[in-house]
Amino acid sequence: MELWGLSYSPWTEQARWALDHHGLAYKFKAYVPFLREAALRLRMKKFWGRVTVPMMVVDKTVYPDSLDIIRYAEKHGKGATLLPDDLAIEAESWKARADAALSAARGMVLRQMRSNAAGLNESVPGALPGWLRRPLAISGLWLFGQKYRLAATTMNDEEARMVEALDALRAALARSGGKYILGRFTLADISAATMLQAVLPVDGRHWKIGPGMRAGWTNARLAEKYEDLLKWRDAIYNEHRPATTSRRA
Repeated sequence: MELWGLSYSPWTEQARWALDHHGLAYKFKAYVPFLREAALRLRMKKFWGRVTVPMMVVDKTVYPDSLDIIRYAEKHGKGATLLPDDLAIEAESWKARADAALSAARGMVLRQMRSNAAGLNESVPGALPGWLRRPLAISGLWLFGQKYRLAATTMNDEEARMVEALDALRAALARSGGKYILGRFTLADISAATMLQAVLPVDGRHWKIGPGMRAGWTNARLAEKYEDLLKWRDAIYNEHRPATTSRRA
């Protein structure tokens, strides 16, 4: 079983969390724009159109996005379900909400990374020579900006969409008693916890990124405003996201 993804992507983190939660072993393949796109397309058997990660291949079957991967883990893994029958619709709805907020946050991060030399350097795998790292990172940044139409939005628009989702999370936790969004641990909590990576990344025990990338993913204004949600996120990670060999790969 082979999982392709970006080590710093919240969507990749969602997929890895579900696989780890259900005790499924996998080989992680770090996707690098330009350098590994041909290999990714070959594995997906998709030779035109847009390709995205995370993507998982099991035997000859391709699971092309994080939700498909999560559903696979639910079906083939062990342990407590993340999509219980009575809460599955609500849990997947929370994933959709978190994903929409992260799509907006992607623009915020890309804008901040433009002037973040350390973050750009860290975004490229360490095995590449120094002279190639910065040009490749800048090219990747441009590619992401084009792919996700960064020019069509503004920082204020993106932050407003994130704030809407954060306010909804705060209200949901107030209704449920404060520990889990739906009263027990589900995909809703994983989705919301990973959404908060675009406010302030969780500590390095759980999300191994360098200081430059950490700065690029941090929104100091939102981190101060939603400190309560960050504490909730940290508690969810500490209880439900222990370190695993596969995640360190």
